[in-house]
Amino acid sequence: HSDTGKEPWVLVLKSGKLEKRVIDVGASDTRSNQAVVRSGLAEGETVVIAKLTESVIGKPARISQ
Repeated sequence: HSDTGKEPWVLVLKSGKLEKRVIDVGASDTRSNQAVVRSGLAEGETVVIAKLTESVIGKPARISQ
């Protein structure tokens, strides 16, 4: 996510809750909608890929299969 003039961020699932994480984005490809995250995430963290707003930060969440 990124609001005009603000730092890019993602939602991470941590300890059963959604956490906002500011990230540093490197190279990106708009055609494939992919980008390199240079910092702000640790290996193995679960990033939520959904169009959600900041209103969900701190809310309980779980992975459903």
